[in-house]
Amino acid sequence: LFSGDNFEKFFNTNKKFELIVSSFGIEYLPLEESIRLLKEYIENDGLVALNTHLNDSIISKVSLEEISAIRDFFNDDKLELIEKELSSHFNVELAKAYLVRLNELNEQNDGRLAGCGLTDAVVSAFSSSQRKMSTSIDLKRVKLTYEDYIERLNDQLRASRRAQELKPLINKLGFEVLFSKKLYNVKNELTSQFLLLRKY
Repeated sequence: LFSGDNFEKFFNTNKKFELIVSSFGIEYLPLEESIRLLKEYIENDGLVALNTHLNDSIISKVSLEEISAIRDFFNDDKLELIEKELSSHFNVELAKAYLVRLNELNEQNDGRLAGCGLTDAVVSAFSSSQRKMSTSIDLKRVKLTYEDYIERLNDQLRASRRAQELKPLINKLGFEVLFSKKLYNVKNELTSQFLLLRKY
């Protein structure tokens, strides 16, 4: 198994494979690396099974909604004012006002702030400050965590676009499509595309 940071090791292997399986993986590589993987690392008559993101999937839709919700959180003037006060003198009333505004933003964004865990992170930061009897709170750590989260969501959206770029290249790379199916969750929402390819 090759994943995440150790995937570079795959390109150092000096052998070809009869089967390569990628579930939400190949599309995260730069397009030229995906092409290299398919050209150089699969035997003739070998199989490649791919489950990839799609631009119009529920996963991409939720990612876009969560990015928008988090940006609303980052750019809300009311929250910013309360944050400034909290950074100099933390108290329960200010924390309550902050959570009320956070709840309003969550409702405006159809629960996406809670869905991505941001509201829990803020409540946890407040609880920690209260337990320590701190006189101030700094929400920068929460925001940094969610800046990183936005970047990961954007990675997924870029991967969705890259999967679309890869599909028309399959025939040019010497593969035939043995099976192709769009996959859906229990709510009948589109989640991904499954492809089974054979190298000829």
